[in-house]
Amino acid sequence: MGWIDACQALTADAIDEGDLLPSIDPPAFARFVIAAFTGVRTVSQVLADCGDLERRVDEMWVLLLPGIMPAVRHQDIARIRAARATAVVVGEQTPA
Repeated sequence: MGWIDACQALTADAIDEGDLLPSIDPPAFARFVIAAFTGVRTVSQVLADCGDLERRVDEMWVLLLPGIMPAVRHQDIARIRAARATAVVVGEQTPA
């Protein structure tokens, strides 16, 4: 399964679970998110040798989440960001 297919499946699951708006088209959203991430990564690579990639990805989601989540779930955004930040820190401490 490729990146877009995986993102599409996760998007459909998130819609089913009420985490994303039901109006979102999973195939279109998956293509968009993968393209957006690719752009964010490219800019980070060019400008900072990917040293600021985590910050840039976080910024991407800060801008996207309020528009794709049901309003009743917006209070979860801070928790989602915190969990992502924790996962990143743990991942950095894990030996390769």
